[in-house]
Amino acid sequence: MKDDGFTVYSLREGLGSNHIRTIHEDDEGVLWFGSYDGGLSRFKDGKFVGSTLLPYSPSDSSRILSLYASPAGQVWLGGSFTLAKEGHGTFSFVDIPGVESGAMVEAVAEDKAGDLWVTISTGSVIGRILRRHSGEWADLRAQTALPPYRSRILHADAVGRMWLGFENGDVVVFDREASRLYSTKDGLRSGRVLVIAEDRERHVWIGGESGLSRLGQDRFVTLTEDNGLPGSSVSGILEDDDGNLWLAGALGILRVKPQELDKAFASAAYRVEGVTFDATDGLPGLPRQKTPFPTATRAADGRLWFATTGGVAVIDPRRYPRNALAPPVKIERVIADDRNLEASAGLRLRPNTKRLELHYAALSLTAPERVRFRYKLEGYDADWQGPVSARTATYTNLPPRNYRFHVIACNNDGIWNEEGAALEFAILPALYQTRAFLLLCAVAAACLVGAGFRLRLRQVRSRLQLQFRERLAERTRIAQELHDTLLQGFLSASMQLHVVADHVPAESAEKPRLNRVLELMRSVIEEGRNAVKGLRSPTAGNQDDLEQAFSRVREELDAKEGIDFRVIGEGQARPLDALIRDEVYRIGREAVVNAFQHSGAKGIEVEVEFAAKGLRIAVRDDGRGIDPQLLQSGREGHWGLAGMRERAKRIGGQLQVWSGADTGTEVELSVPSRIAFRAQARGRPWRWLARLYPGRLDARK
Repeated sequence: MKDDGFTVYSLREGLGSNHIRTIHEDDEGVLWFGSYDGGLSRFKDGKFVGSTLLPYSPSDSSRILSLYASPAGQVWLGGSFTLAKEGHGTFSFVDIPGVESGAMVEAVAEDKAGDLWVTISTGSVIGRILRRHSGEWADLRAQTALPPYRSRILHADAVGRMWLGFENGDVVVFDREASRLYSTKDGLRSGRVLVIAEDRERHVWIGGESGLSRLGQDRFVTLTEDNGLPGSSVSGILEDDDGNLWLAGALGILRVKPQELDKAFASAAYRVEGVTFDATDGLPGLPRQKTPFPTATRAADGRLWFATTGGVAVIDPRRYPRNALAPPVKIERVIADDRNLEASAGLRLRPNTKRLELHYAALSLTAPERVRFRYKLEGYDADWQGPVSARTATYTNLPPRNYRFHVIACNNDGIWNEEGAALEFAILPALYQTRAFLLLCAVAAACLVGAGFRLRLRQVRSRLQLQFRERLAERTRIAQELHDTLLQGFLSASMQLHVVADHVPAESAEKPRLNRVLELMRSVIEEGRNAVKGLRSPTAGNQDDLEQAFSRVREELDAKEGIDFRVIGEGQARPLDALIRDEVYRIGREAVVNAFQHSGAKGIEVEVEFAAKGLRIAVRDDGRGIDPQLLQSGREGHWGLAGMRERAKRIGGQLQVWSGADTGTEVELSVPSRIAFRAQARGRPWRWLARLYPGRLDARK
């Protein structure tokens, strides 16, 4: 035995051949070794006993392809001689009906029910799969649709199922008479199946040319060399007393904890951490691959036996010497853009450092080439990188900030120095990367935007005010012309009709008609006067004082004194936008006029409220109310309510009217503060004005 824990057996120690292809232990603790050249050996009580299987025919060299020791104690051999069984230390051939000459048994197994299963190579690509039940052989390919490839692996699990592995990577499971096919659609990889095994947790493992697979919830997940396996293929899977798995790979034997494999199955990018054994640990060559025979076995005493290219290697997982000393770690130097720097705390690197290399090392005298590292750049890496054997970590184009580089290492037995070594450093920002510079740029940009915005808003408001004054002048001119022409003409005609009516006798039939015409002309003249008053400016002095403007409506209408009319102000008055003030007054005045002329009310109240959320105008009366149909569609030929709604919509306000029979009417107008008040309007984008008065803004283009 070597100091590193392996025992090596070969021809020199009495092994029948150095080209061992299959290993198995029977129920008596005897280990059997079969070779491709016909050599057969037994190992018991520390000694090898060699024997040669008699030739099956004069031209046969008795090549052993499979070795199986059943739970009942029967040892079976498969090979060019077809099938043989052991009895009292010697083997006898077993005839299989219907198997042609030259066929070879490549796998033998027995299920929990005692049925014997064999796979046979007949020289074709497909091969045969037979099962002996109650002394009768049955060809399963004739009974079940199976993959059209050779099957060279059989495994009977603990619950009585039989697993078959095929050369294309497919796996078929027989559970009594039912079968289930697993293929690449179920997570398996293409490539020859080399081993099927089961652990104490009843996980089923598939090893093959494409890596290691495990069955989860009706689906396999496969690990490869990228996940830390020792090579691209796995030909042996053993479990020790501690639950660790030993995987015979193309480049060595990996001992790994099941928790590490769980992490790899959960994350496709995870690399398992374990201990890998190869020729430097005393292995005679590399584990056997390509031939899907039982190339590894766990003996009853807990030792693990592996067939290799140079003989047989044995290790006791409980006794092999372990390196318990965690390697000390040191960060040696830093290279920043080809400048060598000392790895000292508080290192400050130049602005715009493009490439950064951190060199580190760990001391392990036992097997320095087996040291593995994991590192993390705190402030940049989201998780640990590795494990890797490289002793340099490289980063490019790191942003300016403070960093902490942390590296840990493990020895050849996977013992980690969790503290490791750490280096704090900073990459200084260039002037244009500093917070003060960025803040200054932001402030400058905000000032430019603000100045441009205020300039633009001032231009828009000036144009709007000009348009308002032009419109007001035009309305005043129209009102003057209407007063001086149309109304004066009506007054003159009315006076002449009065003269005519006075000369018409009372008993004349024309007298009633003249009186009706005079009454009609008085109504037209009154409505004309109201229209002319509405065209004029609502206020003469302080144009923002809506309370005074509404108070004068009664005088303008010359309404009778029997009506109780009140105007109430709420809140601190605020300057109004000129256009908004004008439209608000028109809507309120229309509501007040309607109340005086049509409601028959005894009391009318106007409320003007300046609130934080906006301007509110409410006109209430206790009159007869408005018919619901008229409230909805308006009176034919009259546009009072419709005009009020259009004005409210145009200025972005909301108009609501409540009325009921003999309960009076309430008209409420609400205008948001951002629209109504002059101070608020200056702080808003000019597009609000464009949305409220699209026609007026378009007129300036």
